[in-house]
Amino acid sequence: MASNFSFLDHHFNHLLPHATEAESLVYSSPRSSCFYSRFTLEQAVIWLYDNDPYLKLPYQNNLGALIREQTFKDNLKPGLFEKIKIIVKMGNCAAHQNINIKYNDALHTLQELFHFLYWLCRYYSPDGRNLGEIKFNSDILAYLARSPTLCFQSKII
Repeated sequence: MASNFSFLDHHFNHLLPHATEAESLVYSSPRSSCFYSRFTLEQAVIWLYDNDPYLKLPYQNNLGALIREQTFKDNLKPGLFEKIKIIVKMGNCAAHQNINIKYNDALHTLQELFHFLYWLCRYYSPDGRNLGEIKFNSDILAYLARSPTLCFQSKII
């Protein structure tokens, strides 16, 4: 069974291993899943700044400053910034706070990452308009949870 992030394979294959890592860890290690979701977001945002001349680099190059820069926010479709903030918040909680992160937290974070990466692929890949509508499929996660060796075999190395 494929990953929810298989659509990244053609033009954003550098993000695919990180996104699938987050996906594979939702049930077994929700904290790690949230961390990898945030890391994947950060790599995608860096790619955007490297490849979109409209975006102006802010005064600092940390993720918080990058996502709050006005040209970045203006470039997003409505509602996407809130999803980004959730990914950052949960990733930071996972990395820096001693709180219990549950699988439903990781699942929600992963779904928000899915929406952001779908937008990225749809608007920044040459054939993105042909991508069509793709919905997040949580059944894939249940399949991966039952077959942990499949998670690692499907990664691009």
